[in-house]
Amino acid sequence: MKRSLTLKTPQRACLLLVSACAGSVAWAQNAAQPQTMYPPVQVVDTALEYRQFEKVEITGSSIVRKEQTQALPVQVITRQEMQKKGHLTVTEAVQSLSHVFNGLDLTQSGMILGGFTSAALHGMASGTLVLLNGRRLAAYGIQHISGKEMAHVDLESLPMAAVDRIEVLTDGASSLYGTDAIAGVINIITRVDRQGFEITADHSRPQGGVGDGWRSSLSWGQGQLHKDGFSWRVTAEIDAYDAMGMADRANGSQGRVFFEHEGKNYRTDSSKASPFTAPALLYSPTASQNKMWSTLYAQGQCHGGGLSYDGFEGGCKVNLLPTYDLYPHRQNRKWHASGELRLSEGATLFAEGLYSRQHITVANKDWSRISGRTVNQDGAVGYAEMLANGLLPGAGFYYFQPNLPALQRSLDKSQWRGTLGIKGEIDQWNYQAQVYRAQSEVLKGAQYDDLASLGFKNSSPLPSAWALQPLDAKNPLTQQLLDTRQWQKDQEGQTQLTALDLRASKPVLERHGKDVLLGMGLEVRQEKVNTRYFEASAAMPGFKDQRHVMAAHTELQVPLAPTWDLIASLRHDHYSDVGASTNGKLASRWALNSTWAVRGSWGTGFRAPSVGQTLNLPAPFLQTSLSGLRCTPDVLAVANALTPTAGSTGVACRDNNFIRVYTNGNPDLKPENSQQMSWGLALTPSRNFSISADYWRVDIRNALQFESWAQALADPLQNTGQFMADPNLVNNPSTNTRYNDLALFLKMRNLGQSTKEGVDLDVRYRKPGDWGRWLLGVQATYMIRSREKTSHNAEWVSDLAAYSSSTNGVTPRWRSHWLLGLEQSDVQWQLVMRHTSGYKDRDIQANRLDTGQRETIQGRKVPSFVTFDLMGLYKWGANTHVRAGVSNLTNRSAPLSFYSANGLSWGANSDAGNLIGRSWQLGVTHKF
Repeated sequence: MKRSLTLKTPQRACLLLVSACAGSVAWAQNAAQPQTMYPPVQVVDTALEYRQFEKVEITGSSIVRKEQTQALPVQVITRQEMQKKGHLTVTEAVQSLSHVFNGLDLTQSGMILGGFTSAALHGMASGTLVLLNGRRLAAYGIQHISGKEMAHVDLESLPMAAVDRIEVLTDGASSLYGTDAIAGVINIITRVDRQGFEITADHSRPQGGVGDGWRSSLSWGQGQLHKDGFSWRVTAEIDAYDAMGMADRANGSQGRVFFEHEGKNYRTDSSKASPFTAPALLYSPTASQNKMWSTLYAQGQCHGGGLSYDGFEGGCKVNLLPTYDLYPHRQNRKWHASGELRLSEGATLFAEGLYSRQHITVANKDWSRISGRTVNQDGAVGYAEMLANGLLPGAGFYYFQPNLPALQRSLDKSQWRGTLGIKGEIDQWNYQAQVYRAQSEVLKGAQYDDLASLGFKNSSPLPSAWALQPLDAKNPLTQQLLDTRQWQKDQEGQTQLTALDLRASKPVLERHGKDVLLGMGLEVRQEKVNTRYFEASAAMPGFKDQRHVMAAHTELQVPLAPTWDLIASLRHDHYSDVGASTNGKLASRWALNSTWAVRGSWGTGFRAPSVGQTLNLPAPFLQTSLSGLRCTPDVLAVANALTPTAGSTGVACRDNNFIRVYTNGNPDLKPENSQQMSWGLALTPSRNFSISADYWRVDIRNALQFESWAQALADPLQNTGQFMADPNLVNNPSTNTRYNDLALFLKMRNLGQSTKEGVDLDVRYRKPGDWGRWLLGVQATYMIRSREKTSHNAEWVSDLAAYSSSTNGVTPRWRSHWLLGLEQSDVQWQLVMRHTSGYKDRDIQANRLDTGQRETIQGRKVPSFVTFDLMGLYKWGANTHVRAGVSNLTNRSAPLSFYSANGLSWGANSDAGNLIGRSWQLGVTHKF
């Protein structure tokens, strides 16, 4: 039976493709055999099979296309590339990129500054948006009202086994994604191609057998959407890594360093080289002598790791750094599932779930330190020792701190996200609607000692003579001290994100044989935060709040010529707490010929303050204390004008005393604003050779900065609003009255500015040869400028290739990765050289050896750091891959640096390259 059908657009497309395929098959058959007359084709009265054709979704664009576009500087890191380079975690893959630096790593910064790892495109962690399959994740669970910004995604919460590729957009994208995308976007995309089971196991072993780690995963997938009408995937991943102690990597834990600068030799000690020691140090300063005594000192020198004092006889300092962990002990459990189900009329229902739980412990917390006077009485602890060594018990002091393994901190973290959505095509409109909810939870804890329970109290005599002996297994005090350790919660927090996202795009007309594409979307988000501090951190108040965000965006791609495309996008965001922001972007690519192409963009962006930063709590809270207050006439005038609290006789300024700094949230904060631009060239002389270079610049205005205490104290009459009466009353026993100390009150405001500028380079070449296919590649970032201003009136300060106290960091001039690879049928090898250029070190106080004088060393040059990684991949049959290799092949140690990105290791900078040293890897993947 013949029948005339009226077909909808998707069905027409299907029929046309089927006809084309049938025509191709018929052509092939006709070319192979004589033509034969066939009966006419009849359309039977049966339902046509719908097949949804794959289209391309590009990071940085809301338009679904038929093919990839190169108008945006998007770098794609495939799963195969990550395996060849030996990356075991998402953190390793992201932070290995040449244009990602100054983020939080897995050394002590991950614990001290928050307990997570982050991405920082071009060194801008706060301007880098991390997405999972194009959707947001909840920010780190513990947020702050004051202090370092914590609104980042924890990369360690994402399962590596589920990752298909990572797309990195090194250009601002607030016009599509809204806040946080000033520097660019890192979009982690999960796998969709798995069938059956896949199991992986990896083991890493650093030099010396410390810090061992292993990772294992099990994945399963079933169904193909275009064939079966459904597709499901599940991945479970677990990993564990032992702690690596600082004592295992001495270049980052030296107590005393000897170095050369401008032809002169110097010596300097770490701030962790402490006079508070175990055994206790005894000291009696008098007009005629500066003598000390410690059992660490014998025969004119210090033993047991002790460090001698300059100008003092008989005493030793102790370096505490070897008692700390350099890399933490961590255990991770991660799960990811996703699936699609084909509905009628070409619609597809999709769902995704992510859950991860992590437990981290690290030894980095000091034991309590106590000091006091010795008792001038026969039989008192230390009395006999002081007399025997020429000290005066009546004028003596002791200093004691256990040098036992450092107390531990712990982190229990969880991250989850659930997504449900539908996508498809209606009348050439490619649409996608999804709702998702994400949550991050963090619980911080720590060990606390209780020396007071053993009678060790500050400003009291030593209760036990065992404190004058080494804390070894023979000393009964050792176990008694260890038994006082107790775990206590410090902080807990939770962030939640609930979002509805609607997007649609379609060709609206045709120009020069190409489609004019239109995309648009709506987004509604709710952000919640709840942070609580326990007794150990009672000075920091907890808070709980939420806000709502509504946004609309549109995008238009127009072919100005057959080889010239223009993309324009615009987005408007409205926040319930910080107001509105409208941002746009223009991007263009022009293929000059088949070899050369140029691309460029200009746009604006923004970053909203976190929920906590905008809260004004009922009372200000203590942030820090400053020493060495100078009570100038202007400072005294400000103090006299302040209103004292109830029960106080007035506000006093005490010269050379400390001054407390209080703070609070600021509901008047507005978003940071940025302008960014890029301009690039791409050369593709052949399919095996490509070069691209992109110049970029980001200018940020109204950046969030705390008011400067230095500026307030330097000109108090112009900054009277930054002073307050300290709410803690001070007793004056001579007059039996109480008074307020002078205090500072500083808040975060939109004061700062910053500029970053540089060039990203990517060169790729492959050459077939007798041995296989050779691969050559270079990825590099050259920084032209990196500077900031802490206020509108402040001077620009640069941290480019030099440490800056303003940013407390260094931006390297060059970072580059050089690759040499060989691919054969069953074996693939890659040798990667990683290079980070040198910089000027932070200023350091040091003793000059030939004169004994103490000098300030400025402008010391830290050399560049180069390491080599060698990795191999072997295909054992059709279903098994074996990976083996070594990172930091030559076991090179990081150069001497008195600036350390992780804030605790001393003598080496972990951001220039990890401090693990040589590490061996072995892994296997089997599919069945």
